[in-house]
Amino acid sequence: MGSGSIAFIAGSEDGRRLAIATLRDGRIVKRFGSRATSVGSMTAAPDGKTIYYASAGFIWAQPVAGGEPRKITDGTDATLDTGGQHLYVKRNRAGTIELFRVPVAGGGDEQLAVPPGYHLAVPALSPGAVDARGRILVTVLSAHSFYYRPAILDMTTKSFTAVPIAFDGDVSAPAWTSDGKIVASGSRYTSSLWRYRRR
Repeated sequence: MGSGSIAFIAGSEDGRRLAIATLRDGRIVKRFGSRATSVGSMTAAPDGKTIYYASAGFIWAQPVAGGEPRKITDGTDATLDTGGQHLYVKRNRAGTIELFRVPVAGGGDEQLAVPPGYHLAVPALSPGAVDARGRILVTVLSAHSFYYRPAILDMTTKSFTAVPIAFDGDVSAPAWTSDGKIVASGSRYTSSLWRYRRR
């Protein structure tokens, strides 16, 4: 979030709480009272006044000034557009992951579809998944690849583009950089075969 600070989850088990620390020295400057269990994602409003996070099957809005968090909608994880007007929320229904655009101020949800042959994957949406043009980076699975791959949903052109990746492994949690490039997390898997002999 802005102003040289970062929001994160502090503590463990029943003591997990949303907190804010300064980037300069890592000192915790605020710790909120509400429990934050099983947090799936976290993002901050552009003005730094609100933190949105996913917990216990819902998306919550926590005012940085203090007070109780407000339940926004149901969902497993979410990210925010650059104007702070819409949340992009993933929901898992009957084993299928769906993506919705939800107005922060309230109003009807809009489902965003991916084309046949692709499915939204489990990895959470990145805080930097939406750029100023309204393009959303998502992680998908398809018949074209065994691994997770990033894709772009363009709200302006209503198009879907799978991002070509030359990487033998999962690529997930893609995010936009300030100069319009894409960064993501990559994970490779290795295995070995062992032969055991009975003594």
